[in-house]
Amino acid sequence: MSMRRFEYIQGNTAKFWEVARRGSTLTVRSGRIGGTAKEPRTKQLDDYMAAEREFDRLIRDKLRRGYVEVDDASEPEAPMPDRLLVLRTLEGGEELRLEPSATRYIVWRMVEVGVMDKQERPPDLQRWLYRASRRLRLEDVPEDGHPLQDEFWDLYMELSAADRRTESSQHGIVGAYKLSIGTDWIITAKEAANLAEASHTRPPRRHKASNSQRELLKDWIEFNQKGASQGGYIVECLEETPV
Repeated sequence: MSMRRFEYIQGNTAKFWEVARRGSTLTVRSGRIGGTAKEPRTKQLDDYMAAEREFDRLIRDKLRRGYVEVDDASEPEAPMPDRLLVLRTLEGGEELRLEPSATRYIVWRMVEVGVMDKQERPPDLQRWLYRASRRLRLEDVPEDGHPLQDEFWDLYMELSAADRRTESSQHGIVGAYKLSIGTDWIITAKEAANLAEASHTRPPRRHKASNSQRELLKDWIEFNQKGASQGGYIVECLEETPV
């Protein structure tokens, strides 16, 4: 039996497609990566050669659609840890606290309406830790209680500011990592405006929000509108509990 697998990972979409041929029979299987696959579909062709031609045609069609052939299946996305966040505007002193359940809902909803992208990769900030250590002539990141700890972190925050405020190359998109990975990311004023607008005008498909979710979304929109007029905001993770 000849079987080949193709995957399409773009933006917030991650799906697979497989085709197998045994003699004059073709079997196609597809679904979301990490999700439940659809029922396999089988097609009986007239003979081996007809099956081979259809096999090749289906593969060409998937390649035209942006699928890429892979040897092994990609790993499904890891569950998001519980993250307690505090968002603080860079000007004006406004704050919004997101409990872990609120953080999960906001990330899910922003991805669902297409304004956040989980495929965006965060900048590597390790070099700034190293550079701040070198500047202060330290061998490593200072531990709690070290006399230069505060000076180190102030220097690190200054050096890494441009990377922490990096915007996506995709128009109107915010990297979901700014809420789901690490800490001290900066949502720029433009990103805050995009988040507020999308949250207000793009309802997710097949989802009915609860009263508490509607109140959370109202606070989220209002905060992002303030962030858009107050230079953006910083996302600080106060606590993270792995799943």
